[in-house]
Amino acid sequence: MYDAVTVFAHGLSALDRSHKLKLTNLSCDSEIPWNDGLSLFNYIDSVSLTGLTGKIEFNAVSYTHLRAHETGR
Repeated sequence: MYDAVTVFAHGLSALDRSHKLKLTNLSCDSEIPWNDGLSLFNYIDSVSLTGLTGKIEFNAVSYTHLRAHETGR
């Protein structure tokens, strides 16, 4: 869980540095997407770091099988 939150935080921080984020009320009951959602996804996808579980990076080839790569710590 720690690594997931860290990756999300890095992605959100990168998005915040490059965009002026607009706060919007969102609802799970509505199918209206957040305008910056795709950008956030792309920033999360570009995160590469070493977390508690080892090296974390994402494979941009397939979004259905994202996985962390262990470096043999």
